[in-house]
Amino acid sequence: MPSPTTQDLDQHIISKWNLGDYLGVIADCTRAIELDPKSPDAYYIRGNSKFELEDYTGAIKDFTKLIELEPENAEAYIHRGCSKLYLGDYTGSVADYTKSIELVLDTDVVDADVYCNRGNAKSGLGDNAGAIEDFNKAIELDPNNVDAYYNRGKSKTELRDYSGALEDLSRSGELGDAGAYEAIREIQRHIKVMSNH
Repeated sequence: MPSPTTQDLDQHIISKWNLGDYLGVIADCTRAIELDPKSPDAYYIRGNSKFELEDYTGAIKDFTKLIELEPENAEAYIHRGCSKLYLGDYTGSVADYTKSIELVLDTDVVDADVYCNRGNAKSGLGDNAGAIEDFNKAIELDPNNVDAYYNRGKSKTELRDYSGALEDLSRSGELGDAGAYEAIREIQRHIKVMSNH
């Protein structure tokens, strides 16, 4: 039986990805890497598959290899930054998102979610003022970004800007985030307790 070609593997990978067979995608990408160890697409797809399976450490390894092969690949930094965010490596996440923004700003507009995710990482570091700046930018780029309003509201809560937090959380709720209303009730209970003391 002949060995599969890279083109044969590409078709298998696409089919398996569309079916959500991420373990199959990983196996096929691993074979593609064995055929061509410098295949950026195989590392990218395998890294995304590992991310989907919540193997964030494995995803980081693949995105790091992709960055070694293509140091100007903004998407690789975005996906590695997201993996680091999920692992709680907020400093590494901020660095990767910042690098992706620097790379993309030279050629295109940065996606609002990149700013939103970097804001989440900054919030994780306790830099709520910096997080709010990123959420502001995300909202500027996408005025209907539910997550940016919600997360900006949470950061404003941390800074005790309850009025601003309630406004942002209310907007997030209006845009469809039902969880925002529970956050609003939590702030209102907190304000009530504070006013009683």
